[in-house]
Amino acid sequence: MRSFLEEVSEYILSNTKELKSLEIIVPNRRTGLFLKKYISEQTSKTIWLPKITPIQEIFYNNSNLHIAEEIVLIYQLYKIFIEHTKSSESFDDFYYWGEIILADFDDIDKYLVDAEKLFSTVADIKEIDQLFDGYEESSIEIIKKFWYNVNQAQISSHKESFLKLWQSMYNIYTEYKLELKDSGIAYQGMIYKEVIENITNCPFKSQEFIIVGFNALNKCEKELFKHLKSNYHVDFFWDADKYYIQDKHQEAGKFIRENIKYFPPVKDYGLINNINTVEKNIEVIMVPSPISQTKLIPQIVNNWQTKNDFNPEKTAIVLGDENLLIPLMYSIPDTIDSYNVSMGFPVKNSMSVAFINHLISLQQRCRIYKREIKFFYKDVLSILEHSFIRMCEQLTSEDLKNYIVTNKIIYISEKELWKSTLLKLIFSVNNKSISVLSKYLTDTTGELISKISSIDSFAMENEILNKVQIRLNALHDCIISNAIEFESDKVFLRLLNQSIKSLNVAFEGEPLKGLQILGFLETRSLDFDNVIMLSINEGIFPKKSVSQSLIPYNLRRFHELPSIEFQDSIFAYYFYRLFQKAKNIKIIYCNQSGENSSEASRFISQIKYELNQEITFSNKAYKIELDKDKINIGKKTDKILSKIETHLQNGISPKAINEYLNCPFKYYLRYIENIKEPDKIEEAEDSAFFGTIFHEVMQYLYSPYIDKIINKDDFKNFTQNTINAALEKTLRKILKTESKQEIENFKNKIIVEIVLKYVQLLLKYDSNNTPFTIKGLEKEEFLNVKLEDCKFDVKVKGNIDRIDIHNNIIRVFDYKTGKTEVKFTSIDQLFDNNRKPERNIITQVILYSLMYKQNSNMPVCPCILNVNSISSDYNYRLKYNKNYLNNIDSEFENSFVSKLQSMFMEMLNTKIPFIQTENIENCKYCPYINICNK
Repeated sequence: MRSFLEEVSEYILSNTKELKSLEIIVPNRRTGLFLKKYISEQTSKTIWLPKITPIQEIFYNNSNLHIAEEIVLIYQLYKIFIEHTKSSESFDDFYYWGEIILADFDDIDKYLVDAEKLFSTVADIKEIDQLFDGYEESSIEIIKKFWYNVNQAQISSHKESFLKLWQSMYNIYTEYKLELKDSGIAYQGMIYKEVIENITNCPFKSQEFIIVGFNALNKCEKELFKHLKSNYHVDFFWDADKYYIQDKHQEAGKFIRENIKYFPPVKDYGLINNINTVEKNIEVIMVPSPISQTKLIPQIVNNWQTKNDFNPEKTAIVLGDENLLIPLMYSIPDTIDSYNVSMGFPVKNSMSVAFINHLISLQQRCRIYKREIKFFYKDVLSILEHSFIRMCEQLTSEDLKNYIVTNKIIYISEKELWKSTLLKLIFSVNNKSISVLSKYLTDTTGELISKISSIDSFAMENEILNKVQIRLNALHDCIISNAIEFESDKVFLRLLNQSIKSLNVAFEGEPLKGLQILGFLETRSLDFDNVIMLSINEGIFPKKSVSQSLIPYNLRRFHELPSIEFQDSIFAYYFYRLFQKAKNIKIIYCNQSGENSSEASRFISQIKYELNQEITFSNKAYKIELDKDKINIGKKTDKILSKIETHLQNGISPKAINEYLNCPFKYYLRYIENIKEPDKIEEAEDSAFFGTIFHEVMQYLYSPYIDKIINKDDFKNFTQNTINAALEKTLRKILKTESKQEIENFKNKIIVEIVLKYVQLLLKYDSNNTPFTIKGLEKEEFLNVKLEDCKFDVKVKGNIDRIDIHNNIIRVFDYKTGKTEVKFTSIDQLFDNNRKPERNIITQVILYSLMYKQNSNMPVCPCILNVNSISSDYNYRLKYNKNYLNNIDSEFENSFVSKLQSMFMEMLNTKIPFIQTENIENCKYCPYINICNK
């Protein structure tokens, strides 16, 4: 079956004597490219190809105005908006509204709306009959209802603001266009309208025109076609099926029906009756996730390839969601020799744009201390770990990364990072000026391009970076030449992201050969035998929302401006048009459950009940189960056993014991295989950092009183100056700095205020519980555990936060700043395989107490001091079987140590493997979750 463009090409060759005098107007360049192909294929002699022009160029070529960058257009609009509304709004705040207003003005001009009538404010319903005399009654009813509701309802502050703005809009619109015209620039709709208003003076050089493959036309395009029809010889070709043309309720034919009425086609060329009359193989496939759609491609394509009439050039994969492009490309089977991607790769998804974002974040969060510039470690590491830098500065980036992580540097100075020309350029500060930030990005991007241009693996990214740099240069020129000022860099960065988001990079390939990968927009006028549609989900196809607008829905309807119905009709046309010539059609959608739940597009329901075709529905959902045998440690080998013994002899910490009790497999990975968690730097906002500051301050305060009796009067020495001095020593130690300015700046953080508050609370609490004698602070202690038939004793070691004597009882304190659990009913509960992670602290403080008890004849009380819960009546003791544990007696000690011995014997038993925990709560924040796939 011949395609639509093949039929048009045949008509052109058969009915046009002088091709060089013919001009063909097409909706896009792709349509023109295929027309050239089919014309050349259908003739064997040398001919002049007709002129083929995308419709956009018809307007641009007949106007003296030039399209301006959006930032310039919005800045000009801002100045006029402020002048007319007397608003104090900054350009930063206006930019979002500027985009919406500019889009509305574009629609107004393209659809030749009378702006004065649109922006009129009607106080009396009778005015409508006079103002809109000549309009159809049904249309007038729409606008009457709108203004009646506005005027009758109670005026809210929002409505009052809207009406006030609405009254200014016509003057803003008029003056704005005059200002742009004087500057020789315009937005697209303004050019379209200007050409139509002067259409009789446009010097069209061709005498014959053919108009091919359009669907939804704006009024400027309609007026252009009317002019050509009246003054030249014009043939129209509409690509449509009678299935949706003849049914006036079918939304896919909404625009085509009107086009045929005003611009009849040549002998019904292009108007066929195939959708319901020619048998097709249609299958609708449901899959469980977006990515899994692409995994069906090899199976479908390989099946089609087994058929004798398979032609890859007549096969198309059409994406409803452009984000599936990259996974789709990885899914194309090797049996396909070549394929062409027509939709382009969205630059926003590239590593180049990710790198630009890292640069922006680096500059936004840098600090200056005494003229020394410092960068936040997360931003520095993001850049050093980026593929570009790892490839261009491999050894240097690794050394710098290790230096930052090893020394736990939160803010690193620029000079420490200046290890090469590229790194010096990256880690240099701008003066917070937008123009300087813009230049910084363009210069850095340019240097990076020169570095990666010779690296083959970055060929595509090099092209993307070049595109990004061109856009950056354009923005920079706009800012400088128009002296645009921003109150902050946020709008500039949003503008930059918006600008980059629209960029696409074409893939290398021959667009006329091989299997075709397209978006729905690119399928216009093209026909395929085999079609796979992806992401046919409601909300994606059709989209669930339209562009933002200040023009209310009813006014858009009255003035025939694009609305949600307009958009739905366009999507419907794209969808049904692919059915016209196709023989095999696969429609795939995902039925994802959960937060991002999905459902099938309404178009799938429509074809199910409307098409006179047999449709197969299938569910390719598959059950994914983890193979419980996948993680198989096997028997404990001699080598593994040797590592366990070494760990137990050298000293196992309470933390490691807790790791084993919570999950033996995690203990194995961390302590036996030595697979460490990724190094991380504690930040001021982290709870762990909070605890570190608190522990250090208390140690500095209490260190002078070790082995001394502390009475209530001694707490008078803990003045604010004493506490501040301890805090300063702590910050100097933690931040690894001698800079007083840096320390003073850090003191202003909320977390420091909270630490000081808790220090005061603890001091007050301790002063009310005097006297006591401090025996140790951050003291390292050991516990020796004997094992039956074992050649060595197990050593348990740890650092105890505080040990003191109060009322002839030794109190072993563990400070905690987070959530704590102090109750347990039995010792067995602490060693249970499915125990809660909250039991860690109880086990830990009991181990600390046993360490100290073995060298003491006094009663020992395990104590947890939670600074978040401290109050005058706070009780620091553990609650064991509903009673407070005041002392670890012999019975308790023997029972606990017995359980501990059993645990160590289990660790040394070669017949018991390291198993995974059954308690899923233990897996929630586990760093090894990707290894064990729990």
